[in-house]
Amino acid sequence: MSYFTALVRNEWMKITSKRQLPYYLIFLLVVLAAAIGFQLWFQSEGGSEVGSVGFTSVIFEITSVFTGIFSIVIASQIITDEFKDGTIKQLLIRPASRTTILMSKLVTIMLVVLFVNLAMMLVTALAAFILFDSSAGGIHLLWEGTILPFFLTLPNELFYIFVAFTAAVLTRSLGLSISIAVILNSLAGMLIMFIFDKPWYKYTVFPHLDWNSYYKGEPPIEGITFGFSFGMYALYMLALLLVSILVFKKRDIQ
Repeated sequence: MSYFTALVRNEWMKITSKRQLPYYLIFLLVVLAAAIGFQLWFQSEGGSEVGSVGFTSVIFEITSVFTGIFSIVIASQIITDEFKDGTIKQLLIRPASRTTILMSKLVTIMLVVLFVNLAMMLVTALAAFILFDSSAGGIHLLWEGTILPFFLTLPNELFYIFVAFTAAVLTRSLGLSISIAVILNSLAGMLIMFIFDKPWYKYTVFPHLDWNSYYKGEPPIEGITFGFSFGMYALYMLALLLVSILVFKKRDIQ
């Protein structure tokens, strides 16, 4: 377990050493500063004031879209860079199985996603509660309006991360693996419109990616339960994971 932790730490250091994570956090802070500046200017011109909870929810929803794309890029790059830079050989001579190495990369990606989202949520909430009206709600509304929805929609983000990760293992192409995940994410809504009324639609992954509907008491398909959605989601995620592991273990590294 300690060696696995060392592998995860090494992957984290690779991401930060390439300035990807620091630069992305700076980008998010610039977006936040611009949004705060615009809102303060809007209020000074006689516009309606915004509540701290409402501001936090809107900004976090916007930055979450950016983070979703960023996480897809990281999930693709963490694999393809090893082949492009020729470091995959040095990585595989370590006293760890290929499965362990692959899992350390996947765990690192998920830690990065959680860190970025939670850090941005915290910074945005602190700034909003300091600068804007906090009388309209406190921690309870922040939990209901921002924190809980984030965790309930996290499965959607993780699914496309797994898609990008698996595509990177299969193709070893950064552009292709990013494109597959982004295009699938972009076309998901259109695809759902065509297959929504099919009897087998509930066996696809799409209606099971947003668990927020169950919290609202409105299941995505009438008659299905959260247990069914969780099972179908886990099945698709496990399938992607197994494909990644099997291909990575059998791949001939020249």
